Amino acid sequence: MKKIIISIVALGLFSGQGFSQTIESMQIDFVSNISDLNIASVAEVELSEEVRIDKIKSEKVEVKLAPVAKAKKTKGEYISLSDYVNLSGSGFLPSNGGYTTIYLTGWVTFRDMSGKITSNQVYMNERVSFWSKENQYISESVYVNKNIQLYKDGAYVGSTYVSGSIRVSGWPSSNYIRLDGSGYLRGSFYLGE
Repeated sequence: MKKIIISIVALGLFSGQGFSQTIESMQIDFVSNISDLNIASVAEVELSEEVRIDKIKSEKVEVKLAPVAKAKKTKGEYISLSDYVNLSGSGFLPSNGGYTTIYLTGWVTFRDMSGKITSNQVYMNERVSFWSKENQYISESVYVNKNIQLYKDGAYVGSTYVSGSIRVSGWPSSNYIRLDGSGYLRGSFYLGE
């Protein structure tokens, strides 16, 4: 900027014109140089930029979302299981009567009504405790609550409890007694699909 002012002043001094005349002639040159510019093209550039921005603003952007897959409803059912259980066991009684415990065992396979849901063979090992008198008939209830594993077509599907009461009885012979009995054990199981 300093160089331009110095050169303007020097130009005015050497050309013999006054400083003010030199400035006036430069303003005219400057103005004439601006008029040389193609103002229409500048306006077109600015206008085209505005139009393009407006065009972008006015265009609707459509976003398509992928359809959401509906969760598959699982359909399950409650399965009832039961089977008839035989238990038997023997043991010694106190010679003049008294409190004793007898262990009872048996094997059973539980299944549903259709026969498709089954357990493997389940070993039952229960105990019954009671007071006895010499040569007295014994009749007692055994309460069972047993966890079993279940299978469908050979594949494991879960586990559940079967429960029930089994009545066992027997006559003592001297100080020895054998107890036998049977009854139903039942349970239920929710089988998901």
